Amino acid sequence: MNTLRVLGKRGDDPITWDPANAEQVATAQREFYALRRKGFLAFDAPPGGEATEITDFDPDATEILFTRPVSGGEVR
Repeated sequence: MNTLRVLGKRGDDPITWDPANAEQVATAQREFYALRRKGFLAFDAPPGGEATEITDFDPDATEILFTRPVSGGEVR
């Protein structure tokens, strides 16, 4: 199962889908674009690999992480 995780104050809320199941893919895709419209950032985070920011839904992505953008002052 592939997973979309929304990182937030309560931890993460996973949404899973099987790439072979069109209904599950459509549900995950709708959630992906709804979160993007709300300003969330999406990252393709393959196990053991480096996370890369994405702007389009990939039904074959093993894990997609969503987080709110971070803003603030100077990093020290």
